[in-house]
Amino acid sequence: MNWYDGTVEGQPAYDAGRGVLYVGRSDGKLYAIDENTGEIRWRYVTFNPDDPDDPDGGGEIVTAPLFTDDGTVYFGTWGEGGYETNAFYAVNPNGSLRWRWPADDSIPHRFYASPALSADGRTVYASTFTDGGDNNPSSLYAFHHACGALRAASPLRWEMELSHAASSMFTTTLAVGSDGTVYVGGYISRGFGTVPVLAAIRDNGPNRPPEYVWETSWVELENGAQFIHGIGLREESGHTTRLYITTANLGTVIFNGKEEGELYAVDPTSGIMLAEYDPSDATPQAVGSLTSPAIGANGVVYVGVRGRFGNSAVNGHVQAVQYDEQGRRFSLLWDYEVDGHIEWNHPAIGPDGGLYIGSTTNEFTGTPLQVFDSDEVPDGFACTFYVLRGPRGRFSR
Repeated sequence: MNWYDGTVEGQPAYDAGRGVLYVGRSDGKLYAIDENTGEIRWRYVTFNPDDPDDPDGGGEIVTAPLFTDDGTVYFGTWGEGGYETNAFYAVNPNGSLRWRWPADDSIPHRFYASPALSADGRTVYASTFTDGGDNNPSSLYAFHHACGALRAASPLRWEMELSHAASSMFTTTLAVGSDGTVYVGGYISRGFGTVPVLAAIRDNGPNRPPEYVWETSWVELENGAQFIHGIGLREESGHTTRLYITTANLGTVIFNGKEEGELYAVDPTSGIMLAEYDPSDATPQAVGSLTSPAIGANGVVYVGVRGRFGNSAVNGHVQAVQYDEQGRRFSLLWDYEVDGHIEWNHPAIGPDGGLYIGSTTNEFTGTPLQVFDSDEVPDGFACTFYVLRGPRGRFSR
């Protein structure tokens, strides 16, 4: 796998207070873009042999950046081959390096899941995608947010190796609850396939090591999907009252005997699986991997269903579903079919209650989706941006 071609793989982060959009690219650069003009305010280059504070160089940025109230931007890198390294970065609001961890070396696994910030704003969490199988387990890291020293003091608070059933966990997503519980999603290898798994970990503060929350602290989703794609937390009065997770497959062909993803409701206090929802059960043509869930203020869960391209192309769908706590089941509120396919980005809920999501169309049968300059998009390719709102999913685009 190598994304070193300048494509944008992760979602951007929008800092409304500073009027800037942060986005990482697979060319190893983090960009700060002015929201009004679209101009690049600054770029931080991880591949910079002239920077004495970054001696090993960096790697491709495939995660979404995380910014904090003081303007610090955090991201991890995915090293590919001997010329790239895996490291975690803190960059100042002016684009200068605050610190890089590790300072003089590369860790043995990559950053794929986007980082998350604790509710008190003191800790940044990041997890890795293992590279080397069960003998090289991935890790969950906790970093000091306030740490400003590059070498005098390590920004790392603690590290916890992640493995389950004698298999290393490949982490793909994480989230932090109001009570400090860190939920890490990904998969483990088993036989000739993979099993999506979820772990819940409690940060016990500065003087005690982290620990798993539940008795087993692992949820296995052996439904045929490859990995956990998204985690959504329902927060009420400072507590996580519901945990929603989605599953996905890398491609649009059948893996592990399945091509669809599913939505799950999990009890965050016990790890008990409460309900599962397959979009194709309610809408047979709604097939494909699921995006991360977006949760509205009223508890409605919104998901994008990827669809299928190739010889038997099927459009993607956006669905709004309601979870019934008494009956422990999901019900479909509405379904909207888009033109084309919904890729990895999840629906976004705006301040006006609108639901925003994009789709990509590729009419060339059997050809994978590609990226083109805006003035070089060939016939047969189209991108559409949708705004959905209201109980029936009315839209504009």
